[in-house]
Amino acid sequence: MDISTALTDLFGPPMSVHLVLSLLFSVAIAKICSNLFCSRTESPSHSRHNFTEASSVNFINRTQILKCNISHRRLFPAQHAFTYPCLSAGVPVRNPKSTWILSVDKDSWWERGWLHVTVKDHFGIEEREAKTISEALDVYLERQGLDPNKFPHVYLLTIPRFFNYTFSPASFWYLYTADYALHYVIAEVNNTFKERRLYLFSVQEHREGIFRQSVAKDFHVSPFNSRKGAYQLSTTSPERAANVSMKITLFSSKGHPKLVARWWSDVPPIDPTESSVLYLLWCLIGWSWTILITFPRIVYQAVLLARVRELHIWYRPEPRESAIPRKAIASERLVASILVQYLRFLVSMPWGGLHSIKFQSSAAPGCVISPNSACMEQVEIRNPPEHVEMRIHGPNFYRQLLHSRRLTDLLSYAMLHPSEENHTVWSNNPELLMSLLQEAEDRKYPDVCTRQPGRLSALVVGPLSVAWILHRLLVPPALGITGVYPNPGFPKERIGVLPRAEPRVALCSSPHPSKQCFLHTYVRNHCSTLVQVQYMAATLSLHWTTLIANAIGGE
Repeated sequence: MDISTALTDLFGPPMSVHLVLSLLFSVAIAKICSNLFCSRTESPSHSRHNFTEASSVNFINRTQILKCNISHRRLFPAQHAFTYPCLSAGVPVRNPKSTWILSVDKDSWWERGWLHVTVKDHFGIEEREAKTISEALDVYLERQGLDPNKFPHVYLLTIPRFFNYTFSPASFWYLYTADYALHYVIAEVNNTFKERRLYLFSVQEHREGIFRQSVAKDFHVSPFNSRKGAYQLSTTSPERAANVSMKITLFSSKGHPKLVARWWSDVPPIDPTESSVLYLLWCLIGWSWTILITFPRIVYQAVLLARVRELHIWYRPEPRESAIPRKAIASERLVASILVQYLRFLVSMPWGGLHSIKFQSSAAPGCVISPNSACMEQVEIRNPPEHVEMRIHGPNFYRQLLHSRRLTDLLSYAMLHPSEENHTVWSNNPELLMSLLQEAEDRKYPDVCTRQPGRLSALVVGPLSVAWILHRLLVPPALGITGVYPNPGFPKERIGVLPRAEPRVALCSSPHPSKQCFLHTYVRNHCSTLVQVQYMAATLSLHWTTLIANAIGGE
């Protein structure tokens, strides 16, 4: 097994640059700190503040810096364990206090501290529109059917940003009522593909100050574990224990404990408002490097598991609807906007079949596409003749567009394939959506040029035609998508492998098949010169990014 293949299947190609830069910088910092500053002995200035004597209620009402440890212990199929120190932050979500070393919810760079907690690193797209983490939490709780007013005390345990760099494998939210009774714990789990899943645990059992709750696993975190199984969360209440202690046990699909992960603190927390500047600088230099090398440490452990332990690798599936997909990049957002124009074009054609499509995507504003109407956010059409929904859940869908001759070809794979690991699209009526789109595309409307010539068309028609010829040479013909779940092996090894199971709806084929992507044809015939140039640049970027990814193992 190739090391780069294993690592890319774990972390994804966008992290390669991050890996090199953070590894080189953090190793240098770590060496300096280990020789000069890294000491676990408390300073005299800090010893004057006896946090262990402080009430436990004050613990969850203070914005604090926590010196924590994170450990992983794998039980089978091979035993493997490690423990690392990690600088963490404890934030009272309802009333956080910002200082020069640790800030919360500060947008301007000059207001941020060396350590920073921001809403951009938590929750999903809808919640990130909020200005503070408290407002974002309220949006999430309302979506879960809970009243935010019942939880006036919320404590967040997370890894903050340092130098605006962030990589937090998980964050935990403790939700308390007015009388400081713990009712819920939210486990916010992140993977290295920048995808996220929030698990809501209801506090029901208390044994010796520890509550335990289980939930089914449905999110891809590690390539050495499948998406099956269950999590058991065991934690103490910070309000009672005046520290943090978290344990998550991963059980296999057969109920056997497979992995135990812990996150705990065994030294008093640091309150920036009560500690001296000298001591805070000393702790910042001696512990902040642990944030920078979190990702390189994960890479190192992945190499050991893949090469030394030789564990089986499960490549990344598409996230389920319960998960939060990664944020679409600029090129994917541009392709998404053009796809909306393409759908509006099909709906507006005078054939009477498709009347409206409710389109939702993380890369474009939600809208209802209907004849002769603009794309309006969350517009509701009452009792349309044929009203179907189309929700694109994963931004990888827009990369797959480049390999599809028609939209229905891609939808039959991304929406109707038997293996849900391949799904990036959802619809309330997939069969009706497929039949209507297929009928619209069979009429070949996109092949007819409707673009009005402009004043500068004579000057740009020559260079633009040359640009399209170069684009056609650099972006190969649309040959369809090959290599799908549940076929084994890495993506580059699955090229040309036929699916083991046939889709519920066969791939559509045009009466006059074209080797060009349908969106290429639509943009060239119906979009302005500026949009054509932007589209060619975006698709070239996406195509070559995918090529580089496949060269080192695939996404």
